[in-house]
Formats: sequence, structure tokens, C-alpha cells
Amino acid sequence: MTRAHSPNISLDTMTYSPPPLPDYLARNHTLEVITGVPTDEQVRSIHDTIRSVNSVSNVPALYDSQLSTQLAQYLFTVQMAVYRNEYLLNVFPGENTYTPPPIPSHIPISLEPVVGAPSDEELDAAHSAVRTLENLANSPFFDSGLNIKLSQHVFNIQFARYIHDSNQGQFTRPEPPRPPPQTSANEQPIIDSGHINNLADNQSSQGVTEPGLNPVNYPKAPSSPVGLEPTLLPQPNDKLDKIYDAQLDTNRLLSSSEELLKDIRRTLVTTYLKAHLANSTHSNDIMNEKGEQPWMHRLENICTHWVGGTRKLNRSIVGEELARYLKFYKIGAELIDDDVGNIKSGKEADAQQLLAYYLVNVRLPVS
Repeated sequence: MTRAHSPNISLDTMTYSPPPLPDYLARNHTLEVITGVPTDEQVRSIHDTIRSVNSVSNVPALYDSQLSTQLAQYLFTVQMAVYRNEYLLNVFPGENTYTPPPIPSHIPISLEPVVGAPSDEELDAAHSAVRTLENLANSPFFDSGLNIKLSQHVFNIQFARYIHDSNQGQFTRPEPPRPPPQTSANEQPIIDSGHINNLADNQSSQGVTEPGLNPVNYPKAPSSPVGLEPTLLPQPNDKLDKIYDAQLDTNRLLSSSEELLKDIRRTLVTTYLKAHLANSTHSNDIMNEKGEQPWMHRLENICTHWVGGTRKLNRSIVGEELARYLKFYKIGAELIDDDVGNIKSGKEADAQQLLAYYLVNVRLPVS
């Protein structure tokens, strides 16, 4: 998605403003106001931020559903801008061809170019490809660039389908006729109160005369709105109670499973580190407690070497990069200024020494 030279000046001057991010997200993610056609990097930042927000969806204290909705709307607006740039001469698609990005071999889904509105099968295949790639988000096979292109492809064909269905008038469907209410033999027939009132009025004005009797005036029935139905008192719903109890049991089981998986992960990471401790001095070989490697967080590889009997880093790593490395391994929190996401003044040498020690020993020095 590169900026195109288009004759449509309005596209180049339009701006798209993101929602404000809370502090815990703003430290690692930056969303800028986009002017004109969004670039790959700008769209990637939105996807990364959405992925971070959704990663804490099971933590009520951190998850912000309103922010998630705002980010989804922001992504929609940005993807619409990309669509209008790529299909500028035919915004409302007729026979546009929507070509998907090449799919790597480890994703067992085949996507073909879509001409005009996509079929249900083509939509399903595109969505499946996106889900499969998202499931690889924490693995070396994840490709953020491919993720952006796949997401845009899904948007393009969904928009084409929307326009097609809109032109065909397929958004409104007649409701099936409702069957008339059944009345059992034991039920009393329902009488329209308005009909009763009319009868009462006629009889009260004319009277009812029987042979040998004086006219009888019937009292007028109190008026009520026509068709007013009696109010039913709410009844206890046993099914909802059972569903709620089952959900609580499921949550407890999931919580126990989560703790078990954390223990398994720590064991696997510890085993891995012990196996590689004597054979590597590269940071990309040293995982954190989550089983992640630095390159997954866009941290460049660093090595250690001996200098005067002490392990040193092979290159100068300072500032935010150094702080991000310490945060990645969850070490040296006292050396980081969280307000600015940087190393505290005068503490860079200590931070470098701590990181070099950790890469060699995979533990903190004994104080």
C-alpha cells in the first residue's frame, strides 16, 4: 500500500485521527494522524495496537472494550481510504478484480483472485486465511506484512459484496407470516374491550326492552386502549440460571488450565535456556519467560564478548532500545524511567552491564 499519484485531490488531503491510547499502550505503540493514503507502516501500527488490546481481553482491569471498538472503526476508515486509492475509478465495484497476496506454504488455504462480488466460499476462504495467520502471531512464521495485505483483501471483497447486495436489495427480507394464536378448549376467548364498550354504549342509549318489562340501562364499561395486553409478571428462568452456573464452572476450569499452562511454559523455557546456555552468546537465542525471542518484538540481535575478563556487549546499545531489552527480560526495572520509557540518567552503564550478565548467565547477579 504505497501512496499513489491520483487525480482525486480530496483523497490526498483527508486526515484520519486515531483514538487516544492509555499509558500502558502508548509506551510501546504510537498511532499518528494519517493524511492522505495510509502507508504499510501506518496500517501495521494499527494492527499491532489492536492485537495488544485484544491480548488482555480476559483481564477486566486492563481491557477497554470502548477503545477496542474505536480502534476497529479507525482501522475500517483507514482501510476504506486504501480501497478508494486502489480502486479510484470504480469505487462502487462491478467487475473489479481483487487479487489476494501470495499465501505461504505453511498456511494450507488457497486464495484465488475475486472478480466482482465474492461468493460465500471465497469470503470463507479469505477469513480462514486471516484467522490462521493470526494464530501464528507469537511464532516465527507470523508475517506482519502479509497480515496487513490479507486484512485489506478481506476488507476489499467484503465491501464489494456489500455494494452488490445493496444494489440487489438483499438487505431486507420479508418476515414469514406469523401463525394465528391457538385457543385450547379450556381457554376463555379473548374479547376486544373496544367492542364491549361499543355494545355497552348502544345498549345504554337505546335500552333493552323485553315483553312486560321496563327498559334496562346497563352500566357503561370502563374504557381501555384497544388491543391492550395484560402485563405478565416475570417468571424465574431456570435455563438462564443453569447456563450461568455452567459458565462459572467453565471459567474456573479455564483459570486452572491457564495456571497449568504457565507452569509448563516456565519448565520448557528453563529447559531450553539450560540447553543453550553454554553454546550461545546471541540475544536471539535467549527467550524470555513467555517463550518469546527478541526479534519477535523487533529487537535487533546483540552478542557478548570478553573484554578484560568481563563480558561486554558487542555494540553500543543505549536509550530506548536498552530499556526495551530490559523490559523484554523483565530485569533492571529500577534502572528504567517508566514515564519516558528510557534508561534513567547516569544508569546506562549499569543497564548495559546487567544485560550482558543476563545474556551469559540467564539470571540476575547475586547482590
